[in-house]
Parts: sequence; C-alpha cells; structure tokens
Amino acid sequence: MTHPSYAEASSLPLVHEQTVPAEFIDQNGHMNIVHFFSLGSHGAWRRLQDLGMGEDYIERRGSSFFTVAHHIDYLSELREGQRLTVHSGVVERNDKAARSLALVLDPEHERLACALEVKVVHVSMETRRASTIPDDIAAALDTDVADHPWLVTHATGLTLAR
Repeated sequence: MTHPSYAEASSLPLVHEQTVPAEFIDQNGHMNIVHFFSLGSHGAWRRLQDLGMGEDYIERRGSSFFTVAHHIDYLSELREGQRLTVHSGVVERNDKAARSLALVLDPEHERLACALEVKVVHVSMETRRASTIPDDIAAALDTDVADHPWLVTHATGLTLAR
C-alpha cells in the first residue's frame, strides 16, 4: 500500500480526535497497536454512520455491514499527550460490499501514524447472508468515493469482487 501525504489524508472527513491518554501507552513508551486498530476501525465505522448507516440502521433496515477483512500499516509512533485525528473515506463499492480507508494522523508532526483499510459486506440480519446495498446507501457511498477519487491509489491491500 502506498500512503497518502499528510495534506491528502487530512482532507478526508474528520471522524474523531483526541489526546493519547496514559492508558494507551505500552512498555515501549508509545501508543499500543491495539489502540491504533481500535481508532481506525471505529473511524471507518463512524464514516459509514455519517453516510446513512446510523445507530438505528439495523432496526430500520434489518441489515448491517459486517467487517470481513483488514489491512493495517503502522507508520509512526504516538506518545502520551500527543493529539491525534482520525480521517476516513470510502474507496470503492460493489452491489454487496465496500472498502474504506481510515487514517490516524499526528497533526503535531504533520504525518501519517497508521493506515487501516477495511472491507465490509452488507448483510441481511434475518438470513445472515450478504445482501444488496440499498439504493440510497449506495448513492451515499458513491458520492463519498467521488469526493476523493485519489484514495483508491492508496488502498491496495484488499480488493472487491467485480
């Protein structure tokens, strides 16, 4: 996976920001990888919520998105007290699945700390099988893809069936 510049990454929608708390620090004196993964996965999910798959999506639609694959790159450390931001965007979609990229940034040093690519499948909660993404959600995903077409060149760890 090639990585976006800090300027590109920070142009994606901001989905989370915080300061690294002491409890995120491991024996090496930096933020433990489990927290990078958690921040990235929550960031990708938050972007889906912003695009119409909110808290009530399962109840309203009887469907959800299940995560089926991840690809993660750890690129620079974060230390206690440092500010971080998480930005996320949809890379592509097909009728039943989508890929997104969540980026954890270090604004103080203007660098990318972590890149998490996520593949999700739209699932019927009744059958627990892959199902077609509804038209309105598909349109929202397509708009997000169109808003940052450069993202596909940086999310190369996973693929969708055509």
